[in-house]
Amino acid sequence: MPILQTPRLLLRPVEERDAPALHLIRDSEYVLRYNAMQPMTAEKWLDCVRREREQPGTFCMVLKETGMSIGMVYAGDDDLRYQVPARTLAYWMDEKQAGQGLMTEALRALMDYCFEALGCEVVSARCFTPNLASRRVLEKLGMTREGCLRRAVRGWQGEVYDDCVYSLLREEWASQGKRGTSCDC
Repeated sequence: MPILQTPRLLLRPVEERDAPALHLIRDSEYVLRYNAMQPMTAEKWLDCVRREREQPGTFCMVLKETGMSIGMVYAGDDDLRYQVPARTLAYWMDEKQAGQGLMTEALRALMDYCFEALGCEVVSARCFTPNLASRRVLEKLGMTREGCLRRAVRGWQGEVYDDCVYSLLREEWASQGKRGTSCDC
């Protein structure tokens, strides 16, 4: 599994030592509000961390300056596309780190990895319509809003959300130029 580097972050495989800090972040109201994830026990989360280590495209976000784990980013199979090399991004991070451009930095590195190392033709992402911060991040990355799936996802507290679908094509990514990330692939 590669390690991706940005100016401020290491994106590396999640480790068991990350589990307690990441569990607190993952199960926070801030993260769960706009995700379809359910809260889970620390033991169940540790089991997930053990499985996540083996998943290609799953990375723990670590601040280089402090070594602190602050979130997770994922590049999973894009189930909306058929027989096209594509990945879809998922992500969450600590509210205390929000608004500093760290998620944009992490996702830019992950997109570079998807296009360069995985040979994707398209990278997509989805976010709930009222999640304006997430929508801004995707737009900063140059992604195009493809549309909105109405009444698409029931959140953890039972609220049903519309889901915005975004994508970036390989040629659009290439025209933006190299981002300055490095990959120890």
